[in-house]
Amino acid sequence: MKRTFDSYHVTLYEFVREILVVCPNCSQLALVSSGNFQEFKAKIEGLNLSCKHCGYSRRLEPIERRQSPAQKNGVILKFGNAIDPFFHAELWLLTNYRSRTLWAYNIEHLDFICRIISSDLRERHHAGRTIRGIGSRLPKWILAANARKDLLNLISKLRNK
Repeated sequence: MKRTFDSYHVTLYEFVREILVVCPNCSQLALVSSGNFQEFKAKIEGLNLSCKHCGYSRRLEPIERRQSPAQKNGVILKFGNAIDPFFHAELWLLTNYRSRTLWAYNIEHLDFICRIISSDLRERHHAGRTIRGIGSRLPKWILAANARKDLLNLISKLRNK
């Protein structure tokens, strides 16, 4: 029996250092680099979007989390959606399953989701950040046993994209 012990202790923020996106200029694979971003800080800086195919490059000005009017209105940082949270570019690792969207920020995130889906037993240890963890935030259709085979096939296709 496969087990997943860490899905309730790993947050989405741990997968945003490098995000694979569709280049807004040439529609090829591009990279969003967020430096050493892991948790919200008072000031977020060092955010870049770059494409090695066409040379497109964009840098986001430093964001003061609490003072920025754009951030207070939820315009800049949007986590948990099928878009890049910083530049709002379309994610590269994105596919549809029965009119729902399966997405991942990068291969590491995709592998993590794969481990959760393929596990037969998902354990929840009540220590610390369980409410912020990915395991408590995944939609029920991803965790459903009857969708397991189809979702693992889709993840395999995304991995080879």
